[in-house]
Amino acid sequence: MSLFVPLTVGNITILMHCVFIFLQIIILRRKHERIQLLQLVVAVAFGYLMDFAVWVISPIKCNGYMVQWIFCLIGIILVAVGVSFEVTANIVTLAGEGLVLAICKVAPIKFGTISRQINKPLGKLSNKFFKQL
Repeated sequence: MSLFVPLTVGNITILMHCVFIFLQIIILRRKHERIQLLQLVVAVAFGYLMDFAVWVISPIKCNGYMVQWIFCLIGIILVAVGVSFEVTANIVTLAGEGLVLAICKVAPIKFGTISRQINKPLGKLSNKFFKQL
């Protein structure tokens, strides 16, 4: 990431979450619950944890297809555990999910439909960016 911008993956994640939180406030207006501003704290923690994870795993070499799959499965398990903690706590969500929930509150559209429609352009943007690497 630092090849193109002087920011880390965690910094960009924090900025992206801040944009999502701002959009939630615009969409919900007076319906926005103040407790959801804790998403800022979660965003900062999440961003710094991402940078920490990059630092921890950067010296690891994945030589071989099987080793890559093992690390992929470990990543899936860690994400699943993190999501289960978030859902179990039921206090705040990550900003991306919060944006989808905000749209659901003002529009009669299913969560899954909105989530896919938001993820499509984010995925395309990500693919376009990483093709340049």
